[in-house]
Amino acid sequence: MKIAWHLALSLFLLCLLEGSSPAQLFDKTNPQREVEIGRTASGDVEKKQRLSTDEVDIARVQRIGNALVAALPQRAYPFQFKVIRSKQFNAFCLPGGFMYVYDGLLRALPGDDAVAFVMGHEITHAAHRHWAHKIDSMKGGAIVAIVADILTGGNLGSSIFTMQSRRFSRDEEYDADKGGAELAWNAGYDSTGMLKAMEQIEILEKGVSPSVDVGDHPRATERMKRLQAQVAGFPDRPHAVDAGSLDCVPTDLSGIAGILPLTHFESTPWCPLAMGNEWTYRVGAGPGTYTIRILGEVKLPGGSLFRAEQRLGPASAVTLLLASSATAVWRCNRPGTAQSSWKMECALDAPEGSAADHDGGQYTNLPSEALTLPCGIFSNTLKVKKHVGSNTFLLWYGRNVGLLKRECVETGVVETLVGYRI
Repeated sequence: MKIAWHLALSLFLLCLLEGSSPAQLFDKTNPQREVEIGRTASGDVEKKQRLSTDEVDIARVQRIGNALVAALPQRAYPFQFKVIRSKQFNAFCLPGGFMYVYDGLLRALPGDDAVAFVMGHEITHAAHRHWAHKIDSMKGGAIVAIVADILTGGNLGSSIFTMQSRRFSRDEEYDADKGGAELAWNAGYDSTGMLKAMEQIEILEKGVSPSVDVGDHPRATERMKRLQAQVAGFPDRPHAVDAGSLDCVPTDLSGIAGILPLTHFESTPWCPLAMGNEWTYRVGAGPGTYTIRILGEVKLPGGSLFRAEQRLGPASAVTLLLASSATAVWRCNRPGTAQSSWKMECALDAPEGSAADHDGGQYTNLPSEALTLPCGIFSNTLKVKKHVGSNTFLLWYGRNVGLLKRECVETGVVETLVGYRI
């Protein structure tokens, strides 16, 4: 993992200026001392780097970071999470839990699961005190040379990857990968995204000259092998499925699913339906959110229905059914009750510029536009205008993600995707 070398070297300057040895600065019995050093070093980071003011990126990194910290077995530091404006694929965590994520990394990775693995990796470096071990191993001559380079305004240029790679040993990098994956998994993130993050690291490493000596730093290909073996051993996630639910497929679905809207169902990239998939939406500008999670699959001769739960809070949840075809997304609220009926959520094949009638609603495809949300940037969206009854809705879908945003034109209420697991 790449680390902002010249920023972290503030710690070495502190060592020299305070007349303390690295071992004294990182006394294992005094985590508060590490917090003090990290806070001072973070001030130096923020003088030399431009912090992002993008509220979406900041909220996203803080949300992921807080979820990871909540999954830590022990929390020694008051972790803080900030975003640096830079195109670099980079993140680092200073002693004491002061973490910085570059927005270039956020753009390069496919979703929260991948970002969570990288952040978990860096949190593990801090939590396992790898900084203390590495700094203590630096000898006086190396520190003086680095400090001299900083004081004379030296540019590390193309050799920065090599210097950054030397930051942690082979065993420490393996430990951070293992801890980061466990942390992300325990926080609820998916292993597929972890592997995609490592794939991106492999791509970046291939761009480094083969003549570059990375010392004891492990190659990304070996790290990938270890990560693949680790995630293959993760247990299946528990699913809240009741005996007698739709996962136990009855011979007659009419009493539960009602009259099915189609005879054939199939998957669509605009609304990926699969066990464990989850979407969290924020309503309006306030803190209120709701989550939809798929709990079970009912396989039929003509495709599959999916049992889901919509939860507004710990004590408020309703069951629903979801289904899709190549041209539409369908929903059945409160299956098995008198209120049960299938309604089209969205027609995906509406013509552009003119309305088409489907299931009592009128649908029009609008020109695609980019969306920047708390969970990422989506450049090619499917935008649909839906008019049903007295209301008009604008809906945005992301390929391989699902519904990104829904806005009621008459009321102004907006539902925005703030997190997802696919």
